[in-house]
Amino acid sequence: FIIAKNLQEYPVRVDLLGVPFTVFSDHRTLENFAEQKHLSRRQARWQEFLSQYDFKIVYILGKDNAPADAMSRKPQSSSPTRHPETTASILRVHPEPQWLETVKQGYSSDTWCTRLLSSLWDPVAQSAVGPNALGVTAEDALHRGWLNGRERYGVCVRAGLLYIGERLVIPRIAALREDVFALAHDALGHWGTEKSYAAIRASYYWPNMRKELETLYVPACPLPEDEGFNCILTITDRIGADLRIIPCRADLSAKELATLFFRHWYCKNGLPLEVVSDRDKLFMSKFWKALHRLTGVKLKMSTLFHPDTDGSSGRSNRTIIQALRYHVERNQKGWVRALPLVRFNHMNTINALTGFTPFQLLFGRHPRVILPLVSNPETNTPAETFDANKFLSRLDADVMEAQDNLLLAKSNQAYHADKSRGLEHVYKVGDKVLLSTFHC
Repeated sequence: FIIAKNLQEYPVRVDLLGVPFTVFSDHRTLENFAEQKHLSRRQARWQEFLSQYDFKIVYILGKDNAPADAMSRKPQSSSPTRHPETTASILRVHPEPQWLETVKQGYSSDTWCTRLLSSLWDPVAQSAVGPNALGVTAEDALHRGWLNGRERYGVCVRAGLLYIGERLVIPRIAALREDVFALAHDALGHWGTEKSYAAIRASYYWPNMRKELETLYVPACPLPEDEGFNCILTITDRIGADLRIIPCRADLSAKELATLFFRHWYCKNGLPLEVVSDRDKLFMSKFWKALHRLTGVKLKMSTLFHPDTDGSSGRSNRTIIQALRYHVERNQKGWVRALPLVRFNHMNTINALTGFTPFQLLFGRHPRVILPLVSNPETNTPAETFDANKFLSRLDADVMEAQDNLLLAKSNQAYHADKSRGLEHVYKVGDKVLLSTFHC
């Protein structure tokens, strides 16, 4: 039961699939568990679950199985420590003094932190100090150590540091909060918002900490470098018939971008009629615009802060990111190796807008996958029965149906989007307007 229970944990379950491993146990009868003929219902369920792993159980004496023996002991059963102070100092993690000093200095410049300090520096605390407290601000009292040990409404000061309960208050100064986010997100394997927030919630606090992590830090976190690449270029066909996922670098030049476009798109599909892109500096460069002008391709730029302009690319990017989470290794490596498989799975999945898979629109058929359980009779038909005219007619019909479905989906999206929009304002020459700086 313990073996099956441990293998059901998510990281262990994924990492050990297809990998031979050995389980050491001091229970000798487990060595023949796989060969037992008479099993209870519970044992049969365990054996069915364990059959997907390639492992063997080896008997080992209990006295020789030191790691398992240590983990199974209760903390009270261990011998008492002779020098607890020495042991505690060895096991304690000490932050850098300069970092702590920056935290203390930041309390004076953070408005929210100064309000907390003012609530502690009340008449009771001032009277405890005596006449020297006259004219002293809460920030000065903190630096002089007069607030150490002071606690009120769950807010307290210890060694010059401000705490809410057991959570250290981090002021908004320098890159302190970014350092905490990096400790929880980057160092732990670039997990999502929930796991990163859970790692720091018990130790640190500031207002809107989770919101800043979710909206500011995690989306802006760069892709971990793998095989010399740290960025992904995606090229999506408007009708959804093709998708190119190209590993590259963030410092790509406009000329290198044109080379990638020529190699991965033009050599496979030819020149497009138009290209819709965001307003990145590469797409705004003179070289890129001149290239499109010479080739006769119409270049369209998406509207700033309006992702609906290029919704198909946004959906493709979200799908790629979600798929990569299941293919990359736990140390966030191997995403370059996973890109071809991610593209294949995307191309072989039905698009909800068009009703067809990209492979079906591109080649008129679905590719063969690994080891189908039931052979398809259509794949065994003689080559002489293949009718090229019928194939081309069906392919044209599928493309036209996909275009109609896509047009219908766009009209429905526009209808629902326009319901939340007001009437368009018509301005005349000389009218005075207010310019919003929300996105500046």
